[in-house]
This record gives sequence, C-alpha cells and structure tokens, in this order.
Amino acid sequence: MDPDDFLTNGASASGCRGASQSANPTGKVASFDHQNTGATPRRSSVRKESLFVRRPCFSSILGVRGCCNAPGGAKAAVSAFGWSLVLAAVFFSVGGCHRETGQAESQGRPPAPVLVARAELRDVPVEVRNIGAVEPYRTAEIKARVGGQITKVRFAEGQDVEADQPLFDLDRRPFEAALAQAQANLHRQEAELARDRAALEKADADVLRYRSLRASNTISDEIFQEYVLRQKTLAATVQAGQAAVEAAQAAVLSAQLMLEYAQVRAPFSGRTGDMLVDEGNLVKADDAKALLVITQIEPIYVRFMAAEKYLAEIRARAAEKTLSVRVLPPANRPAVEGKLTFIDNMVDRATGTIALKATFDNHQRELWPGEFVEAVLTLDVLRGAVVVPAEAVQVGQQGTYVFIVDDRQQAQMKPVVVRLNVGNDAVIAEGLAGGETVVVDGHMRLTPGAPVVIKQRNGSSAGASSSAVPAEPAAPAASPAPSPAESDR
Repeated sequence: MDPDDFLTNGASASGCRGASQSANPTGKVASFDHQNTGATPRRSSVRKESLFVRRPCFSSILGVRGCCNAPGGAKAAVSAFGWSLVLAAVFFSVGGCHRETGQAESQGRPPAPVLVARAELRDVPVEVRNIGAVEPYRTAEIKARVGGQITKVRFAEGQDVEADQPLFDLDRRPFEAALAQAQANLHRQEAELARDRAALEKADADVLRYRSLRASNTISDEIFQEYVLRQKTLAATVQAGQAAVEAAQAAVLSAQLMLEYAQVRAPFSGRTGDMLVDEGNLVKADDAKALLVITQIEPIYVRFMAAEKYLAEIRARAAEKTLSVRVLPPANRPAVEGKLTFIDNMVDRATGTIALKATFDNHQRELWPGEFVEAVLTLDVLRGAVVVPAEAVQVGQQGTYVFIVDDRQQAQMKPVVVRLNVGNDAVIAEGLAGGETVVVDGHMRLTPGAPVVIKQRNGSSAGASSSAVPAEPAAPAASPAPSPAESDR
C-alpha cells in the first residue's frame, strides 16, 4: 500500500480512535521499508511514529460524527464542510435581515401626538408684579375739641361728606355765654381806654401851655415838672388800656372759636365710617375715643413691595418718565391705571424689599380701602419680541431648548436663550425668529427627527396640511414672570 493511501485510510492517533482500531487492531503504527520494495509492511517502533504527520480532522472541527481519516471519512468531511458554509451564510443573512428590520421599524414608528403653538412677534411689557393693598389717600379720626353734650348728628353712616360739612352739634349755650362775657369785657376795656386817652390829650395840652409860661418865668420849674409827670403817667395808662383792649379782643376771638368748635365739621371730603358716639352722649375735649373716622378715597393709594434687585432700574426709569402702574382688583373686575408716586427711602432689611405707592383717581370707586389687589409696574416695553408659551421651553444638559415642527412634520431640537418670563409666556432672546411652530405638549416622546402628528386641544389630531395650528393665545398683561415672578427678569 502507498504510504499516502495509508495516511489517508489508516488510523490517526489524534482523530478517531474507533477507525484507528479497526484498521490496526494492535494499536501500533506500521511503516514500509523503502529498501525492500517487495517486503511486507513491518512494525516500527514508537520512535518512528513521528514520521507520519497528523492531519487535521474536519469532522472533529465541525463537530460531526465520522472522521476524515477513517474509511469514507473524507467524503463525510467534505459534506460537513459544505453544510458549515450553508449555515454560515444563513446566519449572516438572518443577522442582516434583523438589522434591516430594526432600521425599518425605527423609520416606520408611529408619529408622536403633540400640541403646538406659533412663535409670535409682539410687544411685550417688562413688568414687576406683586400683591398690594389699597390705602386711603387720607384718614382722620374726628374728635371733639371742646367738651359738651352731643345735641345733634348731621350725617349718616357711610355717607360721602364734603370738606367743612357739619357732622355733630354740641350744646352751644355755655360757649355763647362765654362769648357774651368776653365781648362785655372788651367793651369795658375799650371805654376805659377812651377815658384814659382823653385825659392824656388834656395833659399834653397842659404841658404845652405851661412850657411857654416856664420859658417866661411865669411859673416855677416845680409846677411845670408836675404837669410833665402827669402827662407821662396818663400816656402809660393809655398804653395799658390799649393792651387790655387787645386782650379782651383775643378773649372774644377765643370764645367765638370755642363756639365754632361746638359744631364738629369734616376736615376734608371723604366717606364717613361707623358712628362711634351717639347723640346725647357727653364728650370731652381731645378724648382718646374718636367720634368718627373719615377716609378720603378720591384719589386713592395702592401700596406694594418690589424686590430690591429692581430698585436701581425703577429709580432710573422713574427719573426718565412717570411710570405706569396697573392694578387688578379681585373678582375679575376691570384693571385700573395709575401712576407711581412714591419710592420709600429705605429697603426693608427683613424682607429685602422696597415699598412703592401708586396714585389712582378712583372717580368710579373701582378701588376700596383695605382690599388686596395685584399691582403691575411697567418698566419698559420690548418691541417686536419673539414670544412662545412658557411650557414650550425645556431644560437640558446643554441649556434651554424647544422642539419645532418642520415642513416634513418632524420634530427638530432648537437651542434658545430665554430673556424673561412674562406670565405664561417666555420671551426668546436668541434661537427663534418668529413664525416657527413649537411643541408645547408631548416632549417626552420626541427626539430630533422624530415624526409627529399635531393634535387639537380637544384631543383630535390635525392633518399635516392643516392650516389651523392651535396657537397659544396672547397672554394678558395681567396674567405674572418675573417675574419679579414671577417672574423675574
């Protein structure tokens, strides 16, 4: 047998032990002596076993039964190798189909339903918002200036009164008597003064006559000096009488004033409150208990606070022009316009706020003292600003962004810079030009390039070609950023 045939059909120590034992039951490796061409095969020692190179067994590599070194093993190995190629082709084709199927599923996934709005261009006021309290323009506690019994009440509770209008009448009789007494004293003092003046005129004439006689030595000097002394005494008496008359006149004026105080009048125009003392009661002058409280509500104040970070801008704007303040009364009543008229001279260290006051005409009585309102101070107006609903702005690792819907009905991520929030809107400083369709609801299912379907507010979806894109309504000026919250700038 040819050695190559033997190697092909013989036993293999590394491959198939069964086939080797069937070809060589003794388990020894046979070899040919090339010197003796006609000799029969003889057994060689174990040392010569290395003369035969062990070839790899395809069946053992492929994991199939049979051996390429056994009888018929080569055919089985070729068959197994062919099957392995087929299996490999099927495996790679299945994998490729799986990847293509995944890409098809990614491209063909259902569109995400979203709510959208238009990015609008409009004028946006820069505002500072806070809760304020309505305060009366003036408040007065009405008290009696003189003591006495209330004889008459001349107003009704809650009535509008004018300045100097009578409110209470006190018993006038004591004050009338005091006035009459003061007037009588004045008359007496005036009469005494007239008597003293007449005496002084006579004394002046005597001094003038006796001076000429003294010059001619008709009378002595002692007599002349007596007339001079009398003249001076009467002159002093006249001066004292004049002072007494003036005092009596002042007493009359005081008595007249006390009589006027017997009727309590309104110090200014306003509205009366609860009557605290009824008719018939005895009151004291400057008693701790007031008779009535009057408040002036035309005009009227609204006091509110602003964060100290706005103080510099408020003062700068107030120096340029009168700032407008709009207040929103409760119960959805119409807004009222006024002017900023007061900035406090100190920041409250406990709250870090500054007190402000706005004045309103209040002719229609839209505001009432004591009620709480929302005060909106307008600092500036941004002309032609890009405005989107605040819920359209999202925050990511790279900053703020919005999703816009392009013409292919696909969502695209757009980085934006928000300047400030005004109510329910966000003013965009960079990133949008106006007119874009931004997503306001449905962000969780969106990725860049994801298909979308626009749905209406009622839950129905709008077609891609629909022109009725649900845009957010313009936020009313009284709806608060930044503001301060607010929104805050």
